[in-house]
Amino acid sequence: TRPTGQDTELVFSNRQRNSHARYSPDGRYIVFTTGTASLDASTWEIALLDTETNEVRMLTNNNVRDGSPVFSPDGEQIMYISFNGTNNAIFVMDVDGTNARLLYDSAGSDWAANYSPDGEFIVFSSNVTGDDQLFLMQADGSNVQQITSTGGGYASWIPPRETD
Repeated sequence: TRPTGQDTELVFSNRQRNSHARYSPDGRYIVFTTGTASLDASTWEIALLDTETNEVRMLTNNNVRDGSPVFSPDGEQIMYISFNGTNNAIFVMDVDGTNARLLYDSAGSDWAANYSPDGEFIVFSSNVTGDDQLFLMQADGSNVQQITSTGGGYASWIPPRETD
C-alpha cells in the first residue's frame, strides 16, 4: 500500500516473517524486518526493497535479532533495534547497510525509537529504570533524558502545524 493508502499490491514474498515495514522519505524504498516464523533470536534481519526494481537487499546478517527499522527524515540513515541476547540497543547504519554503529545502549532494553520530523531528536522507550519509560536524545545519541515517569511505550511525533 502506498503512503496514501491506495494501490495495494504484493511487492515481495519470501516465505519468511516480514514486519515493521517503513517507506523511505522519497517513497522509493521500503525497509523491513525479515526472518523465520519462529522467535529464534538469530533469525531476524533488516532488508531493503527497491520499489522501482523489486530488488531486495539484506542490510544486516549478524546472527542477532535486528528489527524495527526506521529511516532518518533525510533518508540517509536507517535506525534499528538490535537484541544481543540480553538487552535491546539502538543502532544506526547508512541506507546501503554500511557503517553500522551503536547509537545508544543503556543497562536496560531500549526499543521503539523514532526520529523527530526534523531529524534532530530521537524518542524511544527503555526499561533502564525498572519500568518502561520514554526518553529523548539528540540524533547522535547524546544528551539522553527521561521524559516520562508514569510509563512509556510507543511514542510518535506530531508533525508541525502551519500557522497563519
